This record gives sequence, structure tokens and C-alpha cells, in this order.
Amino acid sequence: MAQSDQSGDNVFERIRQDEGAKAPVLVGWAMDQALLDRIAAFDPRIRLLNRDIPPLPPPDELWPPFPDRLTPLVPHAEILLTLRLPAGVPESTPQLRWIHSQSAGIDYPARAPGLLDANVIITTSSGVHAQPLAETVVGAIIALAKGFPQAVRRQILREWTRYTPGDVAGALVGVIGAGKIGTAVAERCRGMGMRAWGIRRDPGALDPSEPRSPFERLLGPDGLPELLAASDYIVLCAPRTPETLRMLGPEEFSMVKPGACFINVARGDLVVEDALIAALSSGRLGGAYLDVFESEPLPPDSPLWDMPNVLMTAHSGAGSADRDTRVVDLFLENLRRYLDGLPLLNVYDHGRGY
Repeated sequence: MAQSDQSGDNVFERIRQDEGAKAPVLVGWAMDQALLDRIAAFDPRIRLLNRDIPPLPPPDELWPPFPDRLTPLVPHAEILLTLRLPAGVPESTPQLRWIHSQSAGIDYPARAPGLLDANVIITTSSGVHAQPLAETVVGAIIALAKGFPQAVRRQILREWTRYTPGDVAGALVGVIGAGKIGTAVAERCRGMGMRAWGIRRDPGALDPSEPRSPFERLLGPDGLPELLAASDYIVLCAPRTPETLRMLGPEEFSMVKPGACFINVARGDLVVEDALIAALSSGRLGGAYLDVFESEPLPPDSPLWDMPNVLMTAHSGAGSADRDTRVVDLFLENLRRYLDGLPLLNVYDHGRGY
């Protein structure tokens, strides 16, 4: 995990001024009470602002707003663990010094531009979703190779049709975004006899904490045409930045190997959806697994619903029964570092956008 020289010195400054003062922490989404209790008991130098508030009900939407019930506590928080930002950040949060996001990809600076000048550290849960997303991608590759989307449709219609499924062993998987998620995808694909190429912003700048690369080749952004032309499965897991928005459009889909399959577990607006639909309709792409879309929920009139070679899920690929536990594990490691004045993990880089 990437580190930063930003630390929690402010906590000690305040403690020296007022012995016994505790850093106020606010958890801004529905979390199991056992995990809240774990945070509250982690270190005597903190106090959990919402410890005695009744548990929040599970959200009924994909990107729920910040809970209204917790809004009055926001101005008192020095540390915020959340998914969505509350209104008024950072103008109405003078104590706020650190935000940890439950998500790996964030849009906080776009939603609250004042954060750039507010001396607020932002950390993400990068890496937490790598395992479930990699499992989702491998499952999608197998499903597409074996014709499962078409088989399910025939089952619904009670059609008995024998066919010859494809193989995944020996296939080339091209990973666009060879970070933590992309590396986890490549590791699992290699374990099943597939080969993997990857694209990353700086292919020569590998994190020293990463294990030996599972990629046969690592390319820079200018290697995208070569990867598209060679890959049997194209997996998009790049972060959402100004450089990656709509990075795959008509020109890029015209470069793909005929019959290749496309998998998107990144963000929907990294792809020009009309161009994707055209490539699927023409047969240039043999199939697709899509977890994210330009507009979510996917409109009922989208042609994607009726395409027999498309498998879709509702932005659920990173879901896991243990997700919140892994997020809390990472948050508590960073909380220890913050309180001890040490560099934090997964600090958001405003220049890179992730």
C-alpha cells in the first residue's frame, strides 16, 4: 500500500494542550454494531461520536447519501470514516483533519473542492475490494467462455440445445489498470492457465510491497492498441480520472481482436456505451460482462438488457460479506498510524486522481 508523509501530529498537539482530550471519530454509514464497538474500543485516545446512536438501517440504494441522523455530529468530527461526504465539508467542519473512504475510488475533491486547501488528509480503501472483484472477473471470464449467458436464456425458454463451450486455458487477458485489483485479476487468471498483459500509467514504477508481477507484459498507456488487438478478454479496472473518462470508444473498439470479450468492473463512464453496444451488436465483441454503466440504474430501454451475449450485474461486483470488516481493518491500521504520527496508507493523490 502506498504511504504518505502526512501524519497525525495535530492529535498530539491538541493532547499536549489539553491532557485527556480525545480525537473524535465519526462513522458515516450503516455498520454492524460489533464493528462500531471495535472502533470505539481500539484506542483510549479516541472517542466514537456515534457510539450511542441506534444502528442505522441498511441503505436501499447504491450510493446512499450521508445519513441525516448523523449530520449534527459532523462539525465535531476530526476523523470521518464514510462512503459519501456530508454537506458542508469542509466549510462547516473546522476540526476535520482526516477522511477515510469506504470506497477505493472517490470523487470527494470534485464534490467538495475546498478540500484541496483545507489541509484534510484523504485515504481510500484501495486493495480492500481486490479479492471480491478479482473473483467476479474470473467468474465472468468462465461464464463467457462457457456460454452461460446464452445457456441461461435457453433454460428459461426450455430449449434443449447442445453446444461446444470455449476454453480459458491459454487465453490472453488484457488488464487495463494494473493496480491492486488488476494484479489480483492477473494472479487468479495465471492460476487457471491464462496469460496476462497489463496497462498502467507508469509500468516501471512498481510498488516494492507488491509480489512478483503476474503479468507477462506491462505496458504504458500508449500500449493500449497493442493490448486490445491481442487480448481474448479485455478487463477494465482503471481508476476514474480525467485521463480515463471515455477512454474506450468507437476507435478503441475497432481495434479489438474479433470475437474478444469485454469486462468492465471500473466505472461506466470510462466507456462510450453506444460504441460498446455497437461492437457487441456487430459481433466485433463476442460478449461482455458489465457491472457498471454510464447511467445507473441502467435505463429500462437500454439495448444491453436484451443482448444474449451480455451478462450484467447492478454495480455489485465488489460486494462481499466481509467488506466492512476489511475496511475497518485498514481504517484501524491507519488510525494507529494517525495517532502515533506515522505516515498513512492509501493517501489520495490529488494530482493523479486516485
